[in-house]
Amino acid sequence: MERNRLMAPHPLDSLSAAEIEGTSELLSREKGIDSGWRYASIMLREPAKTEVKAWREGDPIVRRSFSVLWNKQSNEVYEAVVNLSDQTLESWTHVPGVTPNFTVDEYHDCDHALHANAEVRAALEQRGVDPDRVLFDLWTYGREVMPEQWRDRRLGWVDIWMRATPDGNPYAHPVSGLKIIVDVNSMEVLAIDEGHDLGMPEVDAEYVPELRGIEPRTDLKPLDIENLEKVAGTCTFPRFVQKGGRLDVEIQCTQANGARTTLLYAGTMGKQAYDVTVDQKSGEKGQPGYAAIRLRVYGKRLGLCQGQPAA
Repeated sequence: MERNRLMAPHPLDSLSAAEIEGTSELLSREKGIDSGWRYASIMLREPAKTEVKAWREGDPIVRRSFSVLWNKQSNEVYEAVVNLSDQTLESWTHVPGVTPNFTVDEYHDCDHALHANAEVRAALEQRGVDPDRVLFDLWTYGREVMPEQWRDRRLGWVDIWMRATPDGNPYAHPVSGLKIIVDVNSMEVLAIDEGHDLGMPEVDAEYVPELRGIEPRTDLKPLDIENLEKVAGTCTFPRFVQKGGRLDVEIQCTQANGARTTLLYAGTMGKQAYDVTVDQKSGEKGQPGYAAIRLRVYGKRLGLCQGQPAA
């Protein structure tokens, strides 16, 4: 955790791998978090906007993480704020009656578990559906529509889709009226909800060139999206600086009625993601000049804003 005692490049930089690991280690030490728990997220606890706007290159900053995690046995959910600079747990809050977002590995684990479930496979085969060609699409429940008997569970319901071919579009054909209700903590199938069966209409659902038997186009060019019209009022860019491979942008707009709005107070784009062009243009008679600022992102040019450049 050496980075914690050093100056971070910017207060809004994402947590590093070391900071994420440090959060996990501290919570394990302070709260006994082990394999019986699961994290929904560990992310930066952003400082207040006033602190970010006052920060200057080289200023010390306090780094904090914000975590959402739950106990897989009790299903209790907690939020934690860790001060990474001081290596302290600043808050540990129980949040009752909620279900954190499903994680990527839970989607994978659910799909794998249902493919191996004999009852689920039998229900699909009874409809003439090949279980090895289906996608089990896991969704969270809204609390108001959760079945009453399972409201204390980490509950998911599963839509089912079938590919026309082993390599085809996984969302080509919905399996109508068949839903699976799952305890996502244990991957236990709680119910197979059998409703209507409208069959499998013949549709052309493939869009990958290889499956459609067509050659990919070779004449494609970057798509230019540019704002070449003057804005209603002026936009200023008091902070448009490239430092250490990072582009920092601040955009403020003054509307025609004099109201001033900050559209983006601290934006960051990676070094490999952009090229920048600034076109200085003269205004009409009696009007201030303006600048069109464009970003070329991954080879495509995107218009940000146009207006009077700040001094």
